Amino acid sequence: MHHVRKLAATLLLAGTVLGSVGPSIAGDFGRGEKGLINDRVLPFLGGFVARYRGEPVSYFNLTDEEKLLRQQVRHLVAPPHARDWLHAVAERVQRYRITAPLDPHLSTNAYYAYLRSDRFRSTAGRYNRLSADIASDAALVPPFFARASQVSAADVMRLEAVAVYGPGEPNRFAVQSPLVRPMTSVQTAAQARVFENQELINWAERAVNFRIESYRNAIERLAIEEPDERVGLADGELQRLEFIFRKAEAAYLQSDDSAVTVRRSRYITDRDSHKPAVDPFYQPVPQK
Repeated sequence: MHHVRKLAATLLLAGTVLGSVGPSIAGDFGRGEKGLINDRVLPFLGGFVARYRGEPVSYFNLTDEEKLLRQQVRHLVAPPHARDWLHAVAERVQRYRITAPLDPHLSTNAYYAYLRSDRFRSTAGRYNRLSADIASDAALVPPFFARASQVSAADVMRLEAVAVYGPGEPNRFAVQSPLVRPMTSVQTAAQARVFENQELINWAERAVNFRIESYRNAIERLAIEEPDERVGLADGELQRLEFIFRKAEAAYLQSDDSAVTVRRSRYITDRDSHKPAVDPFYQPVPQK
């Protein structure tokens, strides 16, 4: 009960804050996200709050792959077919790090509540939407974990490079923005970025597991409330999604542990370590 009250209070406050910045926040696939509030104010506020919670925060610029990873994470944790207000607000405040992770406290019943609402006027419409949403998620999973493997490989390079740079050296900033960027060591900032990347990947893994459970709950409830022959089709789509996810996740974990090719910097003298390459565009396909 304490967690429920805390979540409700946090989301109410966050909804008020996010609602006050205007409609520019609401945009599918990154559209409508540009602007001073979303590009500067909310990330700065989130970084400040995260530091207050004791979480690592990096001032590093995002690499191209890290930018793409963040876009793909958002597609997984807040897909365009999500219409639940509470979950949408929770995604935004968590994405900007204004709060600690809220997704473990969300309910898997929310999707079915949306599906059985009066937005859908027929049983066929509900089953068709369910199958389409599952198929949409199945298409997003393999590219995300391929990107996650790329980012993890770059993180290995980053940590090896900072070890050569010197972990104890203070960061030397130019004087242009002394009030914005914290005076932390390069090693601290590098480790913080690795932490941030890993937290995003962990969030995406939880999000896919969450939606698999949400879809399973919806199928079971629809089979009771509105039995139809389409339930078998939806269940087959769900099994396919789960198969694709488990295979893509296993490929990522394998690459993260032992199959990442590290392209060493010219500043690193040890060139004897080689690992097999991972195709970043590999997409696991379920076998029939």
